[in-house]
Amino acid sequence: MGTAICGRCGAWVNDRAWRCRSCGRLIPGVFGQRRLLDRIFSTSRAHARVLLVALVVLYFFELFLSSVTGFGRQGGEMHIDPLPVGEVRAGALLPWDEEHARVLLEEGLGVRGQNAVGKSTSEEPWRLGSAMLLHGGVVHILCNGLSLLSLGAFVEAVFGPARFWTIFTLTGLAGNVGMLVFGDPYVFGLGASGGIFGLFGAILGWSMRRGGTFGLEVRRQLLRSLVLNVVISLLPHVSFSAHACGFVSGFLMTWVLQIPDVRSGRESDRARFVGLFCVALLVVSAVLAFVSAARWGR
Repeated sequence: MGTAICGRCGAWVNDRAWRCRSCGRLIPGVFGQRRLLDRIFSTSRAHARVLLVALVVLYFFELFLSSVTGFGRQGGEMHIDPLPVGEVRAGALLPWDEEHARVLLEEGLGVRGQNAVGKSTSEEPWRLGSAMLLHGGVVHILCNGLSLLSLGAFVEAVFGPARFWTIFTLTGLAGNVGMLVFGDPYVFGLGASGGIFGLFGAILGWSMRRGGTFGLEVRRQLLRSLVLNVVISLLPHVSFSAHACGFVSGFLMTWVLQIPDVRSGRESDRARFVGLFCVALLVVSAVLAFVSAARWGR
């Protein structure tokens, strides 16, 4: 048992109390979990770097799976870019329809046999989350990593670390759903760019809401980078629909999450619980991808 500060009125309360005696807020001390939230979403930690480390670890996981699964490579041979079959085994986004997924895997990737074939996203919905943590090559993860560090640092400082995780995760999911709905039904997808474009959209929406000289300068700097990224989105083998859906959802999320024009102090309990849910969603998706990869061919 300890004390906490009510998030509504600022009064000191028992962290196990059901209601604040001053304003009546329900569970003002979050039953002692506020300290845990403070540790998880500490502002002394660069959360974008934490995410980038996770992406790099999973990239090596793709390379390992490519070396032990790959067709046309000698056993144990390692390359700097993963094979498509290794990416699919690691948890890449497959077509939603089972028939489309079967055609892609058997005819497009040369994977034969029911025991060695991954399933469609409708059968394995966790791929919507795991796919945003994977990348198709060194250039792919390098470009996304640099963008993530620059945009993530701004979002963490202005919106807060919990909202950074929320925006990246939800817009990444929106980008993957957009690819399934509007993209080619006979291709698979992977990459963090849906969530990165979501960060773009959120910053743009925030700068428009904030206005003033600072908001205008942020918008100018952002639009310069956005033009280059839009051009990249139009290149072959790049999912424009995933980028567009991630960007639009990030732009709208500025209003949905009620991101303040100026943040002072720690984020609200609600924002941090939503962020915790999003982090857990990514972790569960990655764990299920590991389990699925281990069972491949059995």
